[in-house]
Amino acid sequence: MRNCLAILSILAVSLFALTGCQSVKKIEGTSKGYSTFRFIDMGPSGDDRFEEPAAEKDQVAQSAIREIFEANGLTYSTDDADLMIAYLFIRQNNVSTMVVPTYYGLEHDKIQSYAHKKGVIKGEQRESFDNGAIVIDIIELDSQKLIYRDWSVRDVRGVSDKDEKIQLVEDVIAESLARFFE
Repeated sequence: MRNCLAILSILAVSLFALTGCQSVKKIEGTSKGYSTFRFIDMGPSGDDRFEEPAAEKDQVAQSAIREIFEANGLTYSTDDADLMIAYLFIRQNNVSTMVVPTYYGLEHDKIQSYAHKKGVIKGEQRESFDNGAIVIDIIELDSQKLIYRDWSVRDVRGVSDKDEKIQLVEDVIAESLARFFE
């Protein structure tokens, strides 16, 4: 019995170590062949102790995403969309990594762990830093397959003006979606 518990413990630790080593990869799909899109249904709200009010940031993000999709010939549809858009805000400094998964459903804890390991634990920035990022996923609704994932990161130190914040969100979204519409 003791041997069985020891083996199970070793297997559990090994499985945990293996899943912790997985990386988060960019996925390079395109918009070709799709005509409609919608956003993922809203999840639980973020922790406002760390972020400005989420509703305002989400309004800016969805407006920017919608504008880019529509400028590239896709139509917003809540009924029978081809694609579903999910996005995840990440805020990271030299000691912590926080996520706001309000409009994100896929593996946000895995992405947070990966970002923390890469940026804080193994990162080259040893001095104080403050980064903001967005991860954008695009899911084909018929197949439920993730067809595109990209992200963009910016230094957010000193960004306090509302117009600067809006521009920053619009810039990271445009950069994150650029390859999807090539």
